[in-house]
Amino acid sequence: MTPLFSRHSPLRPPVLPLCTTPPRQVVSGTKALGLDTHTLFYHVEPTYYSWPLEKRVLRLSAPSVRHLCKTLIFENTRHAMNPGSDDPFERTNSKYYAVVVQYAGKMNTQRLINFVYEANAKRAPKKAFNFRMAPEEVSHRLSGYATGGVTPFGLAEPRLPVVVARQIADLVPPVLFLGAGHVDWKMAVPVARFVDAARCFVVDLE
Repeated sequence: MTPLFSRHSPLRPPVLPLCTTPPRQVVSGTKALGLDTHTLFYHVEPTYYSWPLEKRVLRLSAPSVRHLCKTLIFENTRHAMNPGSDDPFERTNSKYYAVVVQYAGKMNTQRLINFVYEANAKRAPKKAFNFRMAPEEVSHRLSGYATGGVTPFGLAEPRLPVVVARQIADLVPPVLFLGAGHVDWKMAVPVARFVDAARCFVVDLE
């Protein structure tokens, strides 16, 4: 099967002056998932995050604004109230989740709460679930990346479960663009391959 992306793809990013290599941790993460030959990396300008989404789309040759995504680390601040909460990274009852959403989409945290509550077979009362974005230092510790570069690839805490917004899974063409470990790097990966390889939960978060 021809990969969605290859080294000869017309979407390959231009080479910028003094361009360094993508963060090693992210590259290793894509290799570990068997996605290295299906991934493109983009070295972007330092002013990238000051641009409107429409300009970012043009810079990355992305199909649309809805293909631009970001990874956020969420924390259940009431995890200690859950039975069997000794393991903070149990997939269906984790204290933390890496959540991939669209920049142009909406994030309804109640949908995330409902998902984990159901996935946990309702073993804990709903009041034991209160997901909020994790503090920056917690996000950095779990992901290994600073703000602007957080990505689900090569996570510092490999047990961290990943949730992908269903709207991303429905993208046409099926590719997402997201941070690549450093504020100056972005990456593009095929949605289905990523979801399967990383064992992502696909959840309607809007």
